[in-house]
Amino acid sequence: FFDLFPPEHREALKLEALAVFARKESFIHFPNYVMRKDGSLLHVETSGSPVLDAAGNLLGYRGTDTDITARKQFEQALKASEERYRSYVEHAPFGIFAVNSQRRFVDANPTACRMTGYGREELLTMAISDLHPPEAEEATRIHFQNLLAGQTSRVEVPFRTKQGERRYWSVTATRLNADLFLGLTEDTTQRRQAEEQLNLLARRGQAMLEMP
Repeated sequence: FFDLFPPEHREALKLEALAVFARKESFIHFPNYVMRKDGSLLHVETSGSPVLDAAGNLLGYRGTDTDITARKQFEQALKASEERYRSYVEHAPFGIFAVNSQRRFVDANPTACRMTGYGREELLTMAISDLHPPEAEEATRIHFQNLLAGQTSRVEVPFRTKQGERRYWSVTATRLNADLFLGLTEDTTQRRQAEEQLNLLARRGQAMLEMP
């Protein structure tokens, strides 16, 4: 029985199994490995019941093995995918916020924290309305209503950082499930300032042309 365990796991699994045998206990879904004749490994779950003689002495165990290799491979692939996704989020050049249906923050990546000036733990105690000035409430309310209706929504609104600086953000958001919404945020302050400067110059130029 123990010879089927791969060498690198054999002693640890043997000790765990012997401890169960000593207690004469039944067990279910004991995760372990089986090494096949060709050297490949199977992930299995073993369930067993003790076989006792009339005096209660342990004669052995009878049980079954269930091959869970495919499930383990899927779980490992999923974990790797989640780790890659988390890495993308953590290193994204734009702010990523997750909020619930009450418009409260439930997650934020490092870029989002830098944009707001707040730490992640601080943001998790806040709502969207804590960041935008009162005049942006209507735009953000309509934006969120679109999300509740299942639409991807984009809005550009002013926000205030922890330091009190007024900035403009472009927020593109989508609904992930009934109580989770994801927003991708870019700081558009410099672009807006450049556009305002160009508009000012254009108005001045037009005024000069209209002078008698």
